[in-house]
Amino acid sequence: MGDFVGAIGRGVGGLIGGSVDALSDAFDTIVGDLQGMLPGPLFPITLIAIAVVFLWWLFRK
Repeated sequence: MGDFVGAIGRGVGGLIGGSVDALSDAFDTIVGDLQGMLPGPLFPITLIAIAVVFLWWLFRK
């Protein structure tokens, strides 16, 4: 019975780990593409501007 529970635990852990890896790869791909479209300092400036607008919108409500 212990081996069965351990196998299930390893399987679930593998699924969660694989999902986190896939999300990390997707995030890295998106950031890489955006940095390619907005070279130099434009990428961080754009991120900061989006964050400021979002926070302004959030606190305005």
